[in-house]
Amino acid sequence: MLGYEKRDVTGLALVAAVLMAWGVTGCSDSKKTDEGTGTGKTELPPATEVTGCGSLDAATARTIASANVDAVLRAASERVDFLNASPLLARVFQVEQGRLIEQDKVSDSIDDLTSTLSDHILAEGNVAAVDGSTVEYVMRPEVTCDSLDEYLANNDNDLEFAQSQRDDCLANYTDHPLRARATRVGCDAGDSLKLEHPGRLRRR
Repeated sequence: MLGYEKRDVTGLALVAAVLMAWGVTGCSDSKKTDEGTGTGKTELPPATEVTGCGSLDAATARTIASANVDAVLRAASERVDFLNASPLLARVFQVEQGRLIEQDKVSDSIDDLTSTLSDHILAEGNVAAVDGSTVEYVMRPEVTCDSLDEYLANNDNDLEFAQSQRDDCLANYTDHPLRARATRVGCDAGDSLKLEHPGRLRRR
């Protein structure tokens, strides 16, 4: 979800910490099967010259990116689950042993992140151009920001707070439009994408 919310964000904060600690840039490798399938990888590097391959449409880009990011985050959460067995860490953080990392919250946060990527970032309404192996996006405010109903659901039905958060989101993407680019790469290694953030559009 985009914008601040009153709900518990422990799982989301953990996911972010895991990614920083693990050094993940959104890359998920998987071996190609005999049938030529595989989740491949999705990368989120600085904008560079990218050599694309094959063809790509918006729906395929959304499917590949969401599946690969979901796989990366779940693998990361599993890698740090061993911390739950540490009585020392439980004492340091003053939590019950076995509950330092609450996987149910992490799972919910991963679901939120992948849904946001699919429904608000790589959404059909944000597609600006499709050219061969590349899909270009512009983050349009009405698409990128949550609906008022979503803000209400995540903020205890506090209408004033929810409306102010949505207004802030809409204003931000109106004043500072973001661009993104998805390019199909490494076609011989499964379904792989390179996601780039070329920068903000210049306002005329």
